[in-house]
Amino acid sequence: MPEKQRYALQQYSELDGPADQSNFRDRVFLRYNEYVYSLEIFIMATSVRLAPETEQRLDFLALHTGRTKAYYLREIIEQGIEDMEDYYLAADVLERVRKGQEQVHSSAEVRRDLGLDD
Repeated sequence: MPEKQRYALQQYSELDGPADQSNFRDRVFLRYNEYVYSLEIFIMATSVRLAPETEQRLDFLALHTGRTKAYYLREIIEQGIEDMEDYYLAADVLERVRKGQEQVHSSAEVRRDLGLDD
């Protein structure tokens, strides 16, 4: 493997866990030109400030499991975003209901309109 390609693989693997060339090729497209290597990574970089205690816990977890901190941060975000969406979007609807900006129907009205009352 050419030196520049090996360097790109190393840099990417530091972002995304252990280096695996097949996984690397699935996510990153290297294009070789006679004079230039071009690396395109389709991920979004984001900075997060953590409390020192939280960062220490994350460091400990990463060190003892062999995974990267980035891996665990992605897992936390992906698993937690659904709960956050549910809570904050519901709170937004509740606020609109309280302001009279959202129409509300009783369960009796819904059953009647759907023909569920016998």
